[in-house]
Amino acid sequence: MQKKQAPKNKNKRHNVYIRRGRGLDALCIAFLFASIPLAGAQSLAWEKTGNQSFGWVFKGQTASFANTLLVSGAHTNVSIECKNNCAQITEDFVDGSSLSDGEDPVVNFSCDTANPGAFTTQFTATSTEFEAGTAFDLACTVNDYNVAAVNTPAGVWGANSVALVNRAGGVDLVYGFLDGMEIRVRHSANAGQSWSDANTRFVDKRMMDPHVSAFGASDANTWVSYVSHGSVWLRTSTNWDTAIALDTNRVNAVASGAQIFGIDQNVWVAFQAQGNRVFVNRTRGSDVRSLQWAGDEDLGAGYAPGVDVNQQNGDVWVAFENVDGNIQYRRRLASGGGAWDAPTELGAATPGSRPKVLLSSQGVWIVYEKANAAYSKQSFDYGSTWSAETLLIANANRPRLFEDASANMWLAYDWNGTVKFGIIG
Repeated sequence: MQKKQAPKNKNKRHNVYIRRGRGLDALCIAFLFASIPLAGAQSLAWEKTGNQSFGWVFKGQTASFANTLLVSGAHTNVSIECKNNCAQITEDFVDGSSLSDGEDPVVNFSCDTANPGAFTTQFTATSTEFEAGTAFDLACTVNDYNVAAVNTPAGVWGANSVALVNRAGGVDLVYGFLDGMEIRVRHSANAGQSWSDANTRFVDKRMMDPHVSAFGASDANTWVSYVSHGSVWLRTSTNWDTAIALDTNRVNAVASGAQIFGIDQNVWVAFQAQGNRVFVNRTRGSDVRSLQWAGDEDLGAGYAPGVDVNQQNGDVWVAFENVDGNIQYRRRLASGGGAWDAPTELGAATPGSRPKVLLSSQGVWIVYEKANAAYSKQSFDYGSTWSAETLLIANANRPRLFEDASANMWLAYDWNGTVKFGIIG
């Protein structure tokens, strides 16, 4: 029988002859397709694409970032090429590696934070089989510890506690005087360069050692919590003259934080009572003036708590100093059905540290007082890992962190009875 030659195809690696009526036909056809590489079968891709960032980083702080390299098909001589600032931002992948289908290694990146500055690097992964490569950009902005001072409004002195809050396209500065009789509010529409001339203020003869906490609501009001004769009170910029009682029968209560709930507009308050117990309470429904409080939740022994609420999912974080002298936090995660998770300790503090928690667009911050200075710790993975202790500024009591509408980070504090504050940068 005459042999029939298959049509020639320049794109095929093999010429295969098929014998009619023989059982080898299927085997030959299978060999034909197996020997021809399929388009798109071998590729590399970064799990996190586009523009990525290390987040908020301070000078000397450990900065890490991880990205997964997704592998389709077998690859040889896999390498990661760097473009721009390659000494500043580095990775730990071993160039020249071979990877199998689905191996998907995690590549760890580090940023040198010895000197302040803004750095961006592009990383491209290639292989012998995927020469086109896959790339993403990684940015690292290293900030110094200095606080850039802004103008302090006239008449701000003798402050016992201080808070900043977004309102009406600007910032409200809220502070309580050492004599324990008065709380004042001033407004700035230009990042602290000028302030309203007149003090908004309210006087309460029963007020003792006010621990001011201000927070903004969707109706552009400012709310303030404080303690008067062992009870927790709230006031709002809609009517400063009216005080709203959380509970008129508190004993030794210390209101250290209040926050508007991001989803249903409930108000959360954290306070110390019954000696050294930490409690939280919240309103039920959308109107705090209705005094429909859900009831106290006991978070354990501790002092001077601070609270913040995730505005996207409703998670609640409370930070406080426990009786062993350690900074501790607890979380009420929406995904956990409303239960509080176990306490997490962040290390030793000093008596009177007054830790405060901030959930910002740049991660989770806990700021506290230690040896008459303001310190902080940051987490960029929602509490899985934490940075080393960071000194923000010396000569500071009762520090508070605040993020304005432009994502500027503000530090407000008191020193020798004078309010001081500024933008970290």
